[in-house]
Amino acid sequence: MQNLTRGFLEQRLPVFRARGTGKCHACGFMILFWLFVGISWDFASFAQADENSFEALTAEEQAWLDQNPDKLVLVFNTTRPPIELSSAAGEFIGMGADVIARIENRLGVVFIKRPSATWEGALSALENGEVSLMPAIARTGERERFAFFTTPYTRLPVVIIGTRNRETGMTLDDLAGKRIAVVAGTAVEEYLRQRPNGRIQVIPMSHSTQGLQATSLGQVDAFVENLGGAAYYIEKESIDNLQVAGTTDYHYELSMGVSRRYPLLFSAVQKALADIPPAELNDIRKQWISLQIHTGMAAETKRLMALIAIFTALLLMGLGLISYALKRRLNEKMASLGKNMELLRATFNATPDGILAVNKNLKVTHANSQFYKMWQIPPQLQKTDDDETLREFVLDQLEDPDGFQNLTDTLYHSRVRNRREILFKDGRVFDCYSAPMLLEGEEIGRVWDFRDISDQKRAEKEREKLQSQLLQSQKLEAVGILAGGVAHDFNNMLGAIIGYAELTLGRMDEANPFHNNLSKILDAARRSTDITRQLLAFARKQTISPVVFDLNGSVEAILKMIRRLIGENIDLAWLPGAGRFMVKMDPSQLDQIILNLCVNARDAIGGVGRVTIETDTVYFDEADCAPDSGVTPGEYVRLLVSDTGCGMDKETLAHIFEPFFTTKGLGQGTGMGLATIYGIVQQNKGFITVYSEPGTGTIFKIHIPMHTSGAETKKPEKDEILPLSRGETVLIVEDDSNFLEMTAMMLQGLGYSILSAQTPSEALRLARENPSEIHLFITDVIMPEMNGRHLAEKLLMIRPKIKHLFMSGYTADVIAHQGVLDEGINFIQKPFMLKDLAVKIRGILG
Repeated sequence: MQNLTRGFLEQRLPVFRARGTGKCHACGFMILFWLFVGISWDFASFAQADENSFEALTAEEQAWLDQNPDKLVLVFNTTRPPIELSSAAGEFIGMGADVIARIENRLGVVFIKRPSATWEGALSALENGEVSLMPAIARTGERERFAFFTTPYTRLPVVIIGTRNRETGMTLDDLAGKRIAVVAGTAVEEYLRQRPNGRIQVIPMSHSTQGLQATSLGQVDAFVENLGGAAYYIEKESIDNLQVAGTTDYHYELSMGVSRRYPLLFSAVQKALADIPPAELNDIRKQWISLQIHTGMAAETKRLMALIAIFTALLLMGLGLISYALKRRLNEKMASLGKNMELLRATFNATPDGILAVNKNLKVTHANSQFYKMWQIPPQLQKTDDDETLREFVLDQLEDPDGFQNLTDTLYHSRVRNRREILFKDGRVFDCYSAPMLLEGEEIGRVWDFRDISDQKRAEKEREKLQSQLLQSQKLEAVGILAGGVAHDFNNMLGAIIGYAELTLGRMDEANPFHNNLSKILDAARRSTDITRQLLAFARKQTISPVVFDLNGSVEAILKMIRRLIGENIDLAWLPGAGRFMVKMDPSQLDQIILNLCVNARDAIGGVGRVTIETDTVYFDEADCAPDSGVTPGEYVRLLVSDTGCGMDKETLAHIFEPFFTTKGLGQGTGMGLATIYGIVQQNKGFITVYSEPGTGTIFKIHIPMHTSGAETKKPEKDEILPLSRGETVLIVEDDSNFLEMTAMMLQGLGYSILSAQTPSEALRLARENPSEIHLFITDVIMPEMNGRHLAEKLLMIRPKIKHLFMSGYTADVIAHQGVLDEGINFIQKPFMLKDLAVKIRGILG
């Protein structure tokens, strides 16, 4: 090119000289100008022809965009003009919006635009995964933890704004001792205050408009702000006497920020952004930032810079032509390799496995596209042929990087074949096969084959998890069926034992030597009743009578009992939340929960320690409730019981709610306490969580749905003489002869007239044939011929005024819905005490 230019000038130089010195210079510059234009045109055409068009999306990227339109959500800040702002109609506008529009056009998608009034809110939405993209964000080390960043698409310098009568080309050093306005709380203010040897009087302003107006009116000497914001508010407020008086060494580089949850979206956005020509990005910038920076460059400097630019352009054009020629020759040589090489390459890239071939000098000779994709190697690194460089990049992805490094070093110095699994930190699993490459018996390198078996491994783990859950569910169901089946007959027997013992003790003098033995029999029967009810509570088959009450009040009522249980060595802290925490459940179940947890805490402490009971409220929305968690969104009352005991390891925590599981010694626990609590909480539509570590204690959190209405009043029980009969007649229906006889004896002792029947048909006959009035009938729920509810319906047809009382050893669906009695149903749980029966009957009859 230099020879061509020199020859052209030498041919025309005499002519130029003949026409005079001034004309010679003019013509010379004209020829250089047209030569520059022509070469520039050719070079631009070459560059345009050589420039890669929009890099096509991969199949995975396109599939992700097609299948996830609901995840294409961006958040923009409405207070960052002209980069991001909201129009009067609430639409997303600004420089960032224009760039997003071009990205949408190239990708064929439309982002859902979500406004945010604060920068912190927008950044939080990207970090939490609520949105997938922020259109204008600066890269920082902290933000790279949750976001990918594209290449910057604009650079906003921080400039000095002054009045038009001031000189241009100023720097911050020229403002020493001056009053400089800056928007309070911004990074620019922090930057100015931290400048060494600053001596600048920083005047904080609440908004850019205030700073610009103060500068315009001469209240301050200058205003420091980013060029975009300054230009926007100068134009918006029509402040005509301001200009860019100088620049600083501080600037913002803005990129697109994409959530790390969506790597395929990031790569697609990066490709689309890279396809936007720099000139088009510059046009967008000019559209939104009209304010120009006047550098105050001298005319001599400008001419020198122009000459340098011309010679640089000529040099670049020469290099471009050389590059073009070399590339053309290279393309011709590559084309000569033939169709066989193209077929081999197509086959190589079509395999689903990632394949890498490395020679003996540890240089990559072949690698298919699947290999780079599987190992997430960026495009700029795919061009290297250094195997060690690739290994250094991928080691951070592995769970055992040292093991993989040792494996590769060993295999590269051997001829053995090897197959093993490689585990990644993000859960991926590769099946890796490696073998030496031999040519005519001589080793020339090693080939690596990687197959992604992550889905297969996940499926295996899911099958194991489901199998474990199935076995656990079957175990719990078996215990539930066993508890429900045994309860009825067992409670009948316990009822007979308790009843006969009470009747006998009531007629026996305390000095009788058998009085103490009968008392112990009665106590053992009562404790057996508690065990049965624990089984029923675990199986959620226990009958409950829920009422609305204040949980704080109920806890306070049993604090004295708890203190006696846990002993004087353990400090009991009661930290109730403010207000009334209304729940609807059986109060006895709440007592059972608290007492069980406190006794367990006492055993875990084993000496001096602290047990804390706290209450508060918490709200769970749909985002907090996983679809398979069984937790319903809403407000809950939270009961927290914590201790400073020995704690539990993860293995123990995995089994604590299983029935009959206990860590206590032989004879020290039934293993039903926590299983019972779990059943009670589930029955009341709540849930329970536990946190514990060895040596740090344990925290149980019980969540019961908050009840919105007031507390139900409950008549206080009076400790008085047993209420007796007022001459009423009672019909008893019970298929167990022992229990029937015992109950009849109890009622006769209370003064009631008794009619007894062992079958429903016998009861119906007595109701029809007995001439006297029958005031109440007491019936078992489950009996031969028909159940208790059907019997009640038939008896009411015969005697409409008769009142009824159901009794059962466990809940039957015929009288209860999910273990909760319907309103108006009178029920007493077997086995029962004489006092309970007397009070219940008197309450029904009035």
